[in-house]
Amino acid sequence: MKTAATKQRTLDRYRSFCGLDCQARAEHLVKYICTLSRQQEADNPFWALFTKKAEAENGPDALLLVHTTVFYMRELLEKHQDSKGLKLLDEIETDCC
Repeated sequence: MKTAATKQRTLDRYRSFCGLDCQARAEHLVKYICTLSRQQEADNPFWALFTKKAEAENGPDALLLVHTTVFYMRELLEKHQDSKGLKLLDEIETDCC
């Protein structure tokens, strides 16, 4: 007989991304980064272009944006000592990238 503990499915990105909700988490992070960059980096052309792409109706998928700009995101979050954003980025990077 299986107990509730043995029935609990372990989420493992190496077997499947099912249950990790990577897309929603990436969308949340991209919105977070757009807000931060507007507030702290308004004159930075890179973040202006990032925000434009992220908010475009037919723009790139949020997970793709995270994958292609993860190092820039980390630099922005570290520069502004944003522990909440860094935690979110770390979780997505570990689970979804």
